[in-house]
Amino acid sequence: MPVYKDEKRNTWYFKTRYEDIYGRSRQKLKRGFLKKSQAKLAEAEFLACIKRRFTDNATIDEVFEHNISFKKYKDKTIRRRTNEYKKHIQPFFGHMKLKDVQVQQVLDFKSYLEKHFESLNSARTVYSNFKVLINHSVKFFNLKDNPTLMVEPIKRVKAKKII
Repeated sequence: MPVYKDEKRNTWYFKTRYEDIYGRSRQKLKRGFLKKSQAKLAEAEFLACIKRRFTDNATIDEVFEHNISFKKYKDKTIRRRTNEYKKHIQPFFGHMKLKDVQVQQVLDFKSYLEKHFESLNSARTVYSNFKVLINHSVKFFNLKDNPTLMVEPIKRVKAKKII
């Protein structure tokens, strides 16, 4: 576990090679540690994270693509989920890394859906598709904390009959 002294900046850094979850060889370099011990600790945490096969580069977009290609959905379901994802989920979470999704962001997303849709059942469908992505990342990307578990689901509403 080597760490190096940056003489120019008078700080410490670590540089290590690893394989990501797709088997590609990667290199991680992190600079700016004031003490050698801080750099060693950061490298150890990073390597422990890699051993659990959790990639800190995986985004919600990558999870969505993996979910669509991994599961055997019908073409109609793929079109519907892709449209819902691009229109509602991607603007909120598409660029975010898995580990950065917080409970407050999920609450904000839920309230956005409840206000945006006239039908709560449609909002519930989009929200459940978001939960499918998070659950998929727990299963396949080893996401440790599921932020959707602490948020109440959108309540089911019975449709009114028009006579």
